[in-house]
Amino acid sequence: MLTFDPDMLTPRPADRIMRPEMFGMFQASRLSSSRALLNTLIGSRWDIERMMWDIDELGRGRALYRIHAPNQVFDLVVLSFEPKSEGRTARIIGRNWDMMGALIEGPISEEAFEQTAQELPKLYEGRAPSGTLAWARSNRSMRLFDHVVDRLVEGEQPDMHRLAEAGYILRNTGLDGNGTFGTKSFLAYEEDHPLRIPYFSQMLAAYLMREFGFDLVEHIARARNPLASSLDPKIKRYLGLGNGSGLGLILWVHNHPRLVSSWLMAREKAIVRASALKMRELAPQVEVFTELLRRAATHRREDQTPYEDFDSSEAVARDLDSITDDFEKIVAESGPDDLPLAVLRTRVDKNLSTAALESLHSIMIELVPDLASSYLEETVVSEILTRDPAQRIGDLRAIIKERYSWALEIEPIGDHQVLYKSRKAEEPRRGPRSEVPHAIDLALHIPALLKKVDEELADFDEDVLVGRYLIANPARRQIVERVQALQDAPYSTPVMDLLGTSLNAAYVIALANVPFYGLDRTRDHLRRTLRGVLYHGAPLWNELGKTDDERWFWPAEPVKEQDK
Repeated sequence: MLTFDPDMLTPRPADRIMRPEMFGMFQASRLSSSRALLNTLIGSRWDIERMMWDIDELGRGRALYRIHAPNQVFDLVVLSFEPKSEGRTARIIGRNWDMMGALIEGPISEEAFEQTAQELPKLYEGRAPSGTLAWARSNRSMRLFDHVVDRLVEGEQPDMHRLAEAGYILRNTGLDGNGTFGTKSFLAYEEDHPLRIPYFSQMLAAYLMREFGFDLVEHIARARNPLASSLDPKIKRYLGLGNGSGLGLILWVHNHPRLVSSWLMAREKAIVRASALKMRELAPQVEVFTELLRRAATHRREDQTPYEDFDSSEAVARDLDSITDDFEKIVAESGPDDLPLAVLRTRVDKNLSTAALESLHSIMIELVPDLASSYLEETVVSEILTRDPAQRIGDLRAIIKERYSWALEIEPIGDHQVLYKSRKAEEPRRGPRSEVPHAIDLALHIPALLKKVDEELADFDEDVLVGRYLIANPARRQIVERVQALQDAPYSTPVMDLLGTSLNAAYVIALANVPFYGLDRTRDHLRRTLRGVLYHGAPLWNELGKTDDERWFWPAEPVKEQDK
């Protein structure tokens, strides 16, 4: 008999999905900023053209790409350099990059172009001209980039097996916006701005960096041989833009609680609405749904990425096969019963890997595209938190006990661990305080702080105002403000001690990288870094006006596709 759990028709509780181990299982979906942006470009028929290309045979020079959105124009200024070993690194301490770009509200003036060309290479000392939305930089994957050039020069296509192993020839090393370096902040975007969704500007810059990489590799090949081959469009679509992230993103999760909560709530609501679809409503989409399940399984089987703490792609593929079988049985067995798709979630929820279940949820969101887009609009939120000194202490304690009972139960790590910014690497590090006794601790010790606040509040009468407590304990203003301001944001705070020795930081980094940004094939490394690929399978810039396909993700390897 087919049954379903009614809880499948409500968003999951925060104490279930706000755990680091859960963050590592979430998958990219049409709500991810890169996918959502590209689907906007496809759906609204954006047009991109290359306005200028002044680059020599070594890859040195400038280029300009123009993006025509409905009622607005954007320009990407590109500065291209010959690779140097000195100062060239994927880390934040780099000082030389193979490519730098600036996304600017256009059409750009000659003065703004020259100002960008002067300021962008300074990076930390530079300041963007007015109307700049994002600064970007990337490096070539030298081994693969040169391999592609060499094969094109010979009139051949590159070795697909070698390309599939990495998945990119250009690797992003920085996407900066939202006020950084003088760029326009998210909340300054006008209500009708086509890039007002958080991180759309950075993801547009990333998409064009990927396209620049294809243009550059062909240009260098033709400079060596005018009869060089062009890179097969199938291979171009398969390749993405490489990306690496480190511990800085665990600070990002803590520093953007409203954004994190609003985005996770959008995802949960989309999953719930898809779960509520009755089998009769789903009938026109059964083939699409089944095809996406099979495509996800195939993509996982072809994935060559070696994972450490994340589930292996082979295991996830097997579970996706099982989900497909279960769905086909449910369709066959449903008969006159008009049950919701929650039947499938109920059947597989306890039996399969969480990564496979979250892949299922991402596929389910594809069934409610319009609703998902409307929910995405709700992620445009202010991160300004305000405290309420007129609140009763009894009410504040009630919030702490209801929302943060987990924090009161954790044994704080104490002050012998610290999260600090390395002076040499300029990157966040976690380690013993004894190794860096003078370092400034960047961590927000939520469990320890809430325990102290709760203990101190117990000495006050419940009817006393919070302002009285804060006058006596001014050091508690930040944590009290956070608790008060986030009462309506259930998914704002991860259930974790940021400095706990058992914390796998890679899981927290994954929350930003995978479901939020939309990376595929995201590999965890040493529990503190992630490497993955953006726009894996995406259509090319000269194809945007010729396709309606919003299901371009999870591509099969082109060579294997040809062998079928």
